[in-house]
Amino acid sequence: MNSPHHSAHEASHQLWAYSDGAAVWGHDGNPIAPNIAPFATDMYAWLKRETSFVWQSGTHLAPGLDSQRNPYSESLTTLTASIATVIEDAVRFIESKSDISPTEAEVRRIRLECELVLYTARFSEAAIKQMLHCTGVPPKLYRNEAMGQLLAQDCRPCRQANLPRHSFSLLGSLAHHFFLCQEIDDCALDHLILANKRRNLEAAHSNAQRLRDFDPQQSRDALKVTLDEVGGAFAHLLGHVAKVEAAMIKEIELRIAHYPKMPPIEAYNYFLTRTVADYDSDGVYRGFGYGEERRKTRSESQARPS
Repeated sequence: MNSPHHSAHEASHQLWAYSDGAAVWGHDGNPIAPNIAPFATDMYAWLKRETSFVWQSGTHLAPGLDSQRNPYSESLTTLTASIATVIEDAVRFIESKSDISPTEAEVRRIRLECELVLYTARFSEAAIKQMLHCTGVPPKLYRNEAMGQLLAQDCRPCRQANLPRHSFSLLGSLAHHFFLCQEIDDCALDHLILANKRRNLEAAHSNAQRLRDFDPQQSRDALKVTLDEVGGAFAHLLGHVAKVEAAMIKEIELRIAHYPKMPPIEAYNYFLTRTVADYDSDGVYRGFGYGEERRKTRSESQARPS
């Protein structure tokens, strides 16, 4: 992410390498486990009612190991439980036949809508940041950023090189490594943008929603519309994010199994990852970026006049 780009696709989906933060390391200097947990995968399964529980993270036995934990995993544990509680409360309110005042019904609707929008946006942000922590992407690019910046950031190398200004996507870059960027671009980003806009408009601003002149049933119906819209978009988004998350966990586990050597190229059979581009024609790993440099050299030689 430090040099100008040569194509629109490359510019919006940049290459990255794994960092030491991708694994939990033992006292002997060997990696023990991936430093990422399948929160998006498990939340998606819960939303689809494929499981009846929400995954909860455990702790490492040794304090020295627990201190290495991905900083976003703990937040995701809290956000997972919060979203589950909000959705269950919303469903109970929507299905309730209790006799309450119109004002109380409207206050409940507004509270549940704001919590739903806020927590789903924060979960999406944290799930992306948990993956970014496992990469060499500089934390300054994502640590304090909200959803919009995770989807589109100004590319400084191209701007500083006086090339056309453009933005790149951190989520798209994560997906690009596993050849999943097409479906992220075509579908999931719309849901992320929707969640971000709704959070900004309804939850983050100081101006609260006004109380509508609704009877209790109208408030319940309005909440159901929001739950279907936000919950549906959130589930659809997680279906895509979970694929990237699962692929990252799989590749980290593969590298741990062969550490300190790189896995043989045969280990990547039936597994789509751009890591294979960094192996030469003899199946020898040549280092991060080898495939990209080889591609550039080939393109430059073809462009030279004969």
